[in-house]
Amino acid sequence: MRKYVAALVAVTALATAACAKENSLALVTGASSKTLAAKTARISVVVSAGGLQMPAGNISADGAFDFTARRGLMSIDASSLGLPAGVGKIETRVIGTVIYMKIPTLADQLQGKTWLKLDFQAAGKKAGVDISSLQQLQSNDPTAALNFLRGATSIETVGTARVRGATTTHYRARVDLVKAAGKVTADQKTALTNAAAILGDRAIPMDVWVDKAGRMRRLTYTVDFSKVRLPKSSGIPQRSGTLTMTMELYDFGISVDVAAPPAPDVADYGALTGEGSGIGSITK
Repeated sequence: MRKYVAALVAVTALATAACAKENSLALVTGASSKTLAAKTARISVVVSAGGLQMPAGNISADGAFDFTARRGLMSIDASSLGLPAGVGKIETRVIGTVIYMKIPTLADQLQGKTWLKLDFQAAGKKAGVDISSLQQLQSNDPTAALNFLRGATSIETVGTARVRGATTTHYRARVDLVKAAGKVTADQKTALTNAAAILGDRAIPMDVWVDKAGRMRRLTYTVDFSKVRLPKSSGIPQRSGTLTMTMELYDFGISVDVAAPPAPDVADYGALTGEGSGIGSITK
């Protein structure tokens, strides 16, 4: 009788654990849709590089993003990288695949204009790189990272934590980008599939913090650049090192109004260099 009861308890415990794991998996994979349903949010990002021929330090950015319109604005602080005085804070505006950057110390080089325009779509066409794939690796568009979560596979519950005042559950997961690609729109599917090929590994580890409403509050993951593979036509040299990104979202549903700077104030990077916004020259 005791053996029967012990066996029953063991089976019940295993079944309960399995259900809990499935629930955790559903919470993480569903966090993408629930977060995007909020339409807008404030965003805070910290990027830390290890190697990559970059000065030691972090790059932090704060701003707001409209998930539906794919528009956002951010203030980037790169002062810890030891850049020239005045370059510490960079104002950016993101409109689709176009990024506008306001860098005061470049005024002379920009022929008196105050904004520098980088058109990643044009750069991708010139270099023969699928720009939508490269966008998956950018930190200025939170929708890309949110789509990653749709491919979560193995899940481990780490514990609870407060993120900017919100109670969250911390999960550790492996994210299969190809699996995620099967749960998004056609254009996003191609982007995620190609991103997996670029990263050299279709499954990447991620930590995610989900609040009681099922929305992602924090996400962190590391890219190993020794595995990254880009076509030679991109002009981007192979690098070693890592890049870790931590993103936090908060103040969901706020008003986000983003417009391109006045045309007379904008200098096009491609026109200045004669390289059509070449990706290789930007990243060297």
